[in-house]
Amino acid sequence: MAQPARQVEIVEDIDPFMESMNRLLNWAKENQKRLIVWAIVIFVLIAAAAGAAFYYNHAQNRAATLLGKAMMEFRTARSNNGPFAAYETIKGELKEVMDKYGYTDAGKMALIQYAGVCCFSGDYDKAIGSYEKAFDKYGDNPMLKDLIISGLAYGYAGKKDFKNAISWFEKIAQNPDATGQDEALFNLGLIYGQTGQTEKSRSAFKRIVSDFPGSIYLNTAKQNLAG
Repeated sequence: MAQPARQVEIVEDIDPFMESMNRLLNWAKENQKRLIVWAIVIFVLIAAAAGAAFYYNHAQNRAATLLGKAMMEFRTARSNNGPFAAYETIKGELKEVMDKYGYTDAGKMALIQYAGVCCFSGDYDKAIGSYEKAFDKYGDNPMLKDLIISGLAYGYAGKKDFKNAISWFEKIAQNPDATGQDEALFNLGLIYGQTGQTEKSRSAFKRIVSDFPGSIYLNTAKQNLAG
């Protein structure tokens, strides 16, 4: 007896990638309005970020221009009329940069430059106050920290407050990662010598000779040790 023909079941191969694409297209059709909203939101965020970057760069350039102009005027006025007149000439311009553009790198430098101008002009209290403000704001910035600390040390040294001057110079001298270690050591050598702390003075100069053979203070340090 003949066997009935066996029905062959045909199973078509399914492409997983195409199946996923079909599901994605179906989901997109069902959520069309939501996708449009998200597309608008993303576009607005990208545009806002681009606008913020453009505004910051514009502000940074403007602040840098004003700061450069002020410092050029300071140098000219200092040569012609002395440091006090120079300070009076540019303090308003530096204040404008600090007030309007304090969030930019140039604005931060304006505060430090202002403190430096005050120190150079002999207004040590205002210099120290400005450096302290800069330290509170930017003391965690490794590029600015040592500059601010050094400024505080010079400010206190200018006031003849040698105890505080030594404290700030030591922060740089004892930090192997700090810039201007040799300069700090040189100033410590001078201050210790002026305050009768001879051994500490010699120790500071010896460190310059042993640790900083390329320092611009090397020969003077050797002379102090020889004397």
